[in-house]
Amino acid sequence: MYQVAVVLLVYNSSPFLKECLDSVFNQTYSNFVIYAVDDGSTDNSLEILRDYERKDSRIKIISQSNQGVSAARNTALKALAQQSELFQYVVFLDSDDKLDKNCFAKCASEIGGSDILVYDFISFDDQTQRSTRNSVVSKEVLDHSQFCERYFHLNRWSKNNTSDFFLCNKFFTYPVLKGLRFDTSLKRAEDQDMMIKLLPRVKQAVLLPDKLYFYRVRQDSLSRTKAYDDFSDEFGVYRKYLSHADFSASMRQGIQTRFLQKLWSNLQSIFRSPLSVEQKYRLYKKYISDFALTFEFPLSKKERKRLMLLRLGFGINLLLANLKKR
Repeated sequence: MYQVAVVLLVYNSSPFLKECLDSVFNQTYSNFVIYAVDDGSTDNSLEILRDYERKDSRIKIISQSNQGVSAARNTALKALAQQSELFQYVVFLDSDDKLDKNCFAKCASEIGGSDILVYDFISFDDQTQRSTRNSVVSKEVLDHSQFCERYFHLNRWSKNNTSDFFLCNKFFTYPVLKGLRFDTSLKRAEDQDMMIKLLPRVKQAVLLPDKLYFYRVRQDSLSRTKAYDDFSDEFGVYRKYLSHADFSASMRQGIQTRFLQKLWSNLQSIFRSPLSVEQKYRLYKKYISDFALTFEFPLSKKERKRLMLLRLGFGINLLLANLKKR
């Protein structure tokens, strides 16, 4: 029985793929299987996968035409569903990243009866590596409400700078993911959408300070490409879930908080962008109705101030900018 299933998305990552695969096959915990989805690579990534397949039966390769991150991960999840009796846990790995050799062993020994385990990660490029600022200094076990506070950075977690919205620094039990799929309409924020879908299933979570994932920073990666026509995906995710009365109070409060944060940051991005005044105003009009929403939870002083500035300041600044051009 394979204890750990690895969902590996591969797309034109041949310069890094061997290092990524070796970080899995060199794990001190050997009871795993890799579901590698080649999403229409045009380099020799598929050939590299085939070479590893010939050497080790613990890698299962699925090749498909290019359909994007969410569709590729859904392909792997469908394959997992057909063989779910073979494993207990699931991790997501991107093919330009890598794992600490003790990742699976550490997670399997520490997760206990919890539904999800979160570990820390290190960002790196060809020259440097940088640790995240993590408020977790020793192992912590959280209930559902506490984990939602952690995930959405509420209360004592409000100053936490670790990217909890990142999918790949998490060790999931399969029941938490069973039947769920990524939203293929999203160009960005598909991780956050998936996390909101699975959060109601998380009754208990484990946090570890250990840095077990290495995230490669690439200037050409999708996560670092922020076109002005798709940066609102993340905001759209929180808007979509804002009125879900069936969610717990801690989830609803967290979603409200993130909604307001993204409303502010998106409009700031629009204003600072090189778009024309006319283009900015068209984008701004998409958000006007959001300023008048009635919110379930009391707003913080910062949130109230930001909403006031958005209501009064954004349109005025656009008007002034337009007048200066005349």
